[in-house]
Amino acid sequence: MSSELVEAWTLREGERPQRGVVEQLRFLVRYAILAPSTHNSQPWKFRVTDHSVELWSDPSRMLDRIDPDRRQLFMSCGGALANLRIAMRRFGNSDQVLYLPTPKRPDHLATLHLGPPHDTTPQDRSLCDAIIRRRTNRGKYEERALPDPVASQILEISNRPGCWMVELEQGSKREIADIVARADAQQLGDPSFREEFAQWLAPRGSRRRDGIPMAKKDLPSALPLAGTMILRRFDIGAGVAAREHELVTHSPMLTVLGTDEDTPLSWLIAGEAMQDAFLTATHLGVATSYLNQAIEEQELRPRVAAASGRGGFPQLILRWGYGPSDVPPTPRRALEDVLFE
Repeated sequence: MSSELVEAWTLREGERPQRGVVEQLRFLVRYAILAPSTHNSQPWKFRVTDHSVELWSDPSRMLDRIDPDRRQLFMSCGGALANLRIAMRRFGNSDQVLYLPTPKRPDHLATLHLGPPHDTTPQDRSLCDAIIRRRTNRGKYEERALPDPVASQILEISNRPGCWMVELEQGSKREIADIVARADAQQLGDPSFREEFAQWLAPRGSRRRDGIPMAKKDLPSALPLAGTMILRRFDIGAGVAAREHELVTHSPMLTVLGTDEDTPLSWLIAGEAMQDAFLTATHLGVATSYLNQAIEEQELRPRVAAASGRGGFPQLILRWGYGPSDVPPTPRRALEDVLFE
């Protein structure tokens, strides 16, 4: 992969402008765009003023088949908002957020105002440092368990008013593995899903700054060999389902992230919780990945809720463990491509 496609990940704190509030806020957006997103769709836009950063969704990057209500889009943007807030605190200002501030413009998701001076904490520094090191690792994890203090930190930072994360016991883990495998088979048996997925796969040598690079070694094993043409035409669901059943069953820690309500605001907050947990895990040396498919299929979502043993609405299934640290970053769009006036 060309280095210019992943140059966003080479961000350094020393590059922050010393003067000019607008320039400093634009610098913070460089952290925001490193958040994860479904299919690496990067469904965000930003407007920088002389005192704030506005976060907007980009409807042109919607995933109509798997995300018709924009739930995952909001969560992806919530992750970008979390990065913004962390970076603002890291560089010495408190963060003041207005969620969904323009009722007549539902694509205006949040405005982050530059708050008064803030004494940067060790946690601010560690989370900000983790932003450029975070990767989504969909491969196999080692079988060793997470130490209790590590697991507790991940769970604690995720829990907040209206949002929760629960760790699954072994029996529930097997049940979730069955549900995920069912969702894989169901989705990959659907030509409309395969077509949408193929549109977001970037072939080897591609110059795309979004989408999933097919060279990534943690893609389902059949996909890089099959190519987008075969993916579009043939159902490879059985192989993918078996692989992911194995991954889920043997995950050292499996959690469900959920919310008390199922609204755009709760999706944004869940996205923030997700990213805070990912960055905490990165700081602690824990590999992470998420599973969306069992929640994307509406008839399977109640089964995930039942397996979690928690009332409310499951938003993500998350894997945690120890794995290779050499996972490459995914491409990112240039800063200029996500800013608008």
